Amino acid sequence: MDHLKRMGEARYHVRKVLSSHGSRAALLLIRVALGIMFVRSSVPKLVRPYMFLATVYEYELVGPNMGVLVAVLLPCVELVAGVCLLGGVMTGGALVTSTVLGMVFVFAQASALYHGLAISCGCFYASGSDMVSYVTLMRASLVMTVSLLGCFLYVRRMARYNKRLELTCLEPGPDAGPCTLIA
Repeated sequence: MDHLKRMGEARYHVRKVLSSHGSRAALLLIRVALGIMFVRSSVPKLVRPYMFLATVYEYELVGPNMGVLVAVLLPCVELVAGVCLLGGVMTGGALVTSTVLGMVFVFAQASALYHGLAISCGCFYASGSDMVSYVTLMRASLVMTVSLLGCFLYVRRMARYNKRLELTCLEPGPDAGPCTLIA
């Protein structure tokens, strides 16, 4: 019986988070957390690009030319996504980008684990002591999941916002346009 009571409490907390004010606060928290994480992870890669290039090659997923492209673009994409999330600018695109980055990180780390590669994950340092493991795979999965939750909350918030704006067409008149927007 106590188990059912705890399930009811859990549902209450989920509903509370998904409420209008709760989802706004949750989305802000997700944006700030992901933004800080992406900015923090991009800076060492930008400062030491050759060390990060070596880490990209260690994954054995791309060839030499594509490796250079990944090593140049990935930190830039992380930085732009992080800054957008922190600033609340182009939030939807930044959340989708962070979701795709999370998927790429999960795939790369799962591949490294599957092939038994004992390599640095390159997550927060261009090259370092944080080796690919199930812990780093779970961290990448968490980034992907939190990003997906952020996308869900953002889309839900935009749908509510758009629902409040009703487009009502008026009969054309001499001083009124064909349609007006009522908030």
